[in-house]
Amino acid sequence: MSTEGIVRGYDFMDASSIDEHVICAICAHPFIDPVVTPCDHTFCKTCIKSWFDKKSECYLCRKGGLSMKALRPANHCMMNILDKILVRCLACEDENIRRGDFADHLENHCLYHPQKCSASDLKCPWVGLRNQAKSHHSACVFETLRPAFEDILTRLHTIEKENKSLRSENNDLKEELMTLEREYNELEGVIKNNEEHGHSRRTGKNVSKSKKSSDYAPERRDKHHHMFSSDDDKDETTRNINTHLPATHEGNANASHKHS
Repeated sequence: MSTEGIVRGYDFMDASSIDEHVICAICAHPFIDPVVTPCDHTFCKTCIKSWFDKKSECYLCRKGGLSMKALRPANHCMMNILDKILVRCLACEDENIRRGDFADHLENHCLYHPQKCSASDLKCPWVGLRNQAKSHHSACVFETLRPAFEDILTRLHTIEKENKSLRSENNDLKEELMTLEREYNELEGVIKNNEEHGHSRRTGKNVSKSKKSSDYAPERRDKHHHMFSSDDDKDETTRNINTHLPATHEGNANASHKHS
């Protein structure tokens, strides 16, 4: 049993029967996550990455200027050959497991592979063997509280949806308020313009009326002056008449006296 096999959790049923074309030149084991260089050489992804950390060249042909970005995944034919290689589980010693199915074996079938509690999603820290999981599950406090946790999560999701809906409605109301404010400002501007226009027209009419009044004023003054002038002439004529009346009366009296 190799140290590499212990790290992987499995060992090969018949390593000598494995096709040499699927063996990595760096680790000397069948490829894991194989990648291909521009010079058409295949390596395990982790193996060639470790090599590139030392030198930026192909491990086999020494072509330089290479990096992980220049690599491409191996084709499906290569992957099918690797998946069909038979392995043995080092934990439970089950044999003839296809390497492509080994992860499923550990997760669902191996009795001695370390397992997490089914309530690990609720932060249960327990880790143990599969044959111990049943007894733990019956006593797991986290699993007992799962219904309460799930109810709380359901309510939280409902509240989040309602909150999202309220935020959306709030945004709609904000937009509506902004629209109303714009309409109000526009209407206020129209009213202000109408008031200023109306004031200008009223001022113009008053100016016209004042102008007409001022045009007629000299005529009225002339007429009034003429009237006063006529009255003065009449008074002067009357004074003249009154001045001459006594003299005429006296003259008439003297004439009568002489005639007698």
